[in-house]
Amino acid sequence: MPGATGAGHAVLADHKLQQRPHKAAAQDDFTRALKLLPGHGLCERLDTVFQHARSL
Repeated sequence: MPGATGAGHAVLADHKLQQRPHKAAAQDDFTRALKLLPGHGLCERLDTVFQHARSL
């Protein structure tokens, strides 16, 4: 999004706003899914990626 200008920036900003509630709603399911995975390291990496995605 940093390189987007004009209409492209507006479309991306709108999409980002639309995705925010979906990412928030996925948090509980994601947390439950992590508990099903073996290996603490994998869970930490996936959680890091998920939390980064939520922050966008």
